[in-house]
Amino acid sequence: MAGEIDDAFLSKLAVPVIEREPEFASLFSARIAQMRSLMPEWDTWMLRGDPINRICRHAAYGDLLFYQEINEAFRASLKDFATGEDLTRKASDWDLERYEGESDESLSRRLEARMKGHSGAGPDSWYESNAFEAAPERVADVAVRGDGRGSIFVAVLAKDNGGVADDDLLDTVRVALNRRGTKGTNDTIVARSAVIAEIDLIFDYWLLPDAPIDTVERADSRVRASFDKARRLEWDFERSWANAQLFVEGMKKIEIVSPVADIVTEFGEAVSLRSIVPNYRGRAL
Repeated sequence: MAGEIDDAFLSKLAVPVIEREPEFASLFSARIAQMRSLMPEWDTWMLRGDPINRICRHAAYGDLLFYQEINEAFRASLKDFATGEDLTRKASDWDLERYEGESDESLSRRLEARMKGHSGAGPDSWYESNAFEAAPERVADVAVRGDGRGSIFVAVLAKDNGGVADDDLLDTVRVALNRRGTKGTNDTIVARSAVIAEIDLIFDYWLLPDAPIDTVERADSRVRASFDKARRLEWDFERSWANAQLFVEGMKKIEIVSPVADIVTEFGEAVSLRSIVPNYRGRAL
């Protein structure tokens, strides 16, 4: 979506925490020190079989779980980390409901658009949010750009039909964006389907000597699932990304044959993965 922070950048940031989770060893040492302060005469703490030593290990493990629970509860309150029921509750705070069968990725995108649209970020975010809600079960992504003269161009990526938004979907979006209270007084809404760039992913691969022959099937499944999760408007298809997704356990080497270069998208454009063609080249150490 236009104006978004790159997901790749976010993935490089440290996972947010309330309390930094300490190593088990430090927690165990703290429990040992606590027990020795209470029982100065205790002199068998180095023995793993000592009952008090075992109690300290059990307590330290409980401490570790406590820190993890605190941080997981905190992350569940954040849109970028919430999943399942936690994400559903987060969305409900913004008057959004998960429709039957909706994935976490879909709901998270709608929630992001709603939050930006109601944050005063600008008319583009406002129109994005309302376009999503026009048909949440069919709209996969939205991009909005104004020309500075009153025309608001809205590109729609569909969840079905290969990503192409048909006339029914575009009409639904137009009606929603032209409603009183949604459309700016001097704005003209121009809704159109995303431009789809179809690609064939062709690659040569070599397996490790003991890798099962169906390794490539797991690679195929992984890249398709990752593609469906990552694809959106103005998302570039990079050869290095494809290589990383295909490199599952058992793979020795992968060489991308097609596309021969990264597919760079512009406003209103999206990539469609037409086919995946693997070429087995043997095994290597």
